[in-house]
Formats: sequence, structure tokens, C-alpha cells
Amino acid sequence: MRGRGVGRRLGFPTANLDVEEDKILPNGVFVVSVRLSTGVERRGLLNVGFRPTFRASRPHRSTEVHVLDFSGDLTGQRLRLGFIKKLRDEKKFPSVKALVHQMTLDESAARKILP
Repeated sequence: MRGRGVGRRLGFPTANLDVEEDKILPNGVFVVSVRLSTGVERRGLLNVGFRPTFRASRPHRSTEVHVLDFSGDLTGQRLRLGFIKKLRDEKKFPSVKALVHQMTLDESAARKILP
């Protein structure tokens, strides 16, 4: 798609791509900022992948965000995500308990990255 030509003027011409997010986002766990439809911004953890700890007969790629320090129903709301840092690759855990432990560690890491 046509851009504003800023890259070209800076000596670094770019191709502006209109790409669906699920086509370029790698699997893994990411620290993100989350802007709610109300305009409030929160911290969050985004998981992209196949959730291998939970076996499914027909696995499908999913994208899920956990909004820190938020309680409420986000169903039907538009969320805007800002990617801050990839924490780790997706992996299969030996048990749900081990997954929950890792999620606790992920949340702790996110809180240190996003004060």
C-alpha cells in the first residue's frame, strides 16, 4: 500500500505492507501494552500459538491476551496491543501445574518490564 514516503526521504525506502497479524506474528509469549476500548491502557501478556499443553484433536493457532490487574468482561471489545518484548517461545509443559507456575514467572517478568 502507498505510504507517505518518509523512508525514501530519509534514504531508507520502505515497502508498506498491509498484512494480517496472524500471518507475521511468531508463536510465543509476549509482554504487551493493552489499550481497552474505553481508552484505558493496561499491561498484559499475549500468547500466540497452539497451546500444546492442552492436547486437541484438531489444534488451531490462537491468540490470547491476559490483561494484568483487570477484572471484567472484554467480550466484544476492541483491544489495541503494543508489543514490548518476547519473553519466550511456546512450549509444552508436563502438567497444567507446571504451566501455571511458568505463567506466574511470566507475569512477574512482565511486571518488571512494564512498571
